[in-house]
Amino acid sequence: MHTPVKFYTTSQDTGSTEPPTGFDLTIQNSLRCYPNPVQDYAIIEFENPINVRTRIDIYDLSGKHIICLSDGVVGKGIHRFIWKVNEQSYNLRKGIYICTIKAGDNRSSIKLLLE
Repeated sequence: MHTPVKFYTTSQDTGSTEPPTGFDLTIQNSLRCYPNPVQDYAIIEFENPINVRTRIDIYDLSGKHIICLSDGVVGKGIHRFIWKVNEQSYNLRKGIYICTIKAGDNRSSIKLLLE
């Protein structure tokens, strides 16, 4: 089950979903999260160089899947998702969590400290 999150984008492109030759989304993805440490909410920001199916998930340190924030085609540009921790995540405990973004065949992750 996917919990809806607020989604903001600064640009969209209706071009091809195929990566260009030599494409490396891991480097271009620029995944960030702020504020970090996280209290009530986190803004998860990344940049896609092309339109591509993108999935954003949160895991605990044991690898247990906590929540899927997004799963669908995301356009070219800078994108921000707002994760409202208490509203969407079943009273998580304080600690370290991993935010993973999978865009096409590429993956990036970042540690989040939940206070």
